[in-house]
Amino acid sequence: MKKWIKLAAMLILTLPVMAQAVDYPATNVTISIPSNQYVPVSYAYESTNNTIPTLFAELPDYPEVSLWDNNTREWKSYQKTRAGWGAGTNAVLTRGGAALVKSPMATSIHFSGSIPSNASTAVYKVNGYTWMGYPYPVDVAFTNTTLAKTAANGEKILFWTNNSWVVYSKIRTGWVPSATNLVLKNCGAFAYFAYTNSVVNEIRPY
Repeated sequence: MKKWIKLAAMLILTLPVMAQAVDYPATNVTISIPSNQYVPVSYAYESTNNTIPTLFAELPDYPEVSLWDNNTREWKSYQKTRAGWGAGTNAVLTRGGAALVKSPMATSIHFSGSIPSNASTAVYKVNGYTWMGYPYPVDVAFTNTTLAKTAANGEKILFWTNNSWVVYSKIRTGWVPSATNLVLKNCGAFAYFAYTNSVVNEIRPY
């Protein structure tokens, strides 16, 4: 968790995607949560029923769900006991938002809902680090994303895997180390470093 806290001092949460007309068929995803490991989880659906207790109701007692607060620049953690979620009752995870999830035992959570039928979704990058997730509920090769294709030299993606960061940097000849095999897993999240504020229109993959 110390690595997360250190990075959290620099991270800025992705600005929420504005609500759009939703008429694309609903989908369902399953996210596996190993025991006692921090798992980045993003939320890719339009929903009005997206509180922490609702989205993470399947977690066993005494998990940890942490949200990044862009105003205070710190993680806010919510825990579920036998008595319920307590202070996490009103916390929500909006489309484009992300959380860190830790469970005392291996388990799975399930998200479902609809996504906008628009041809693309605006993804906001800021000068510095942005904490973001791929805005669609599918696995995708990072190099196939608009984000990767339009990245400027010097930009970076920080990918959390095996409980440590793997950093990919964009240079004139491409990404180093090679990002060919880097797959953004369904409802995963990552950190992105950019030098300027910009908007990327991420193309809907299906």
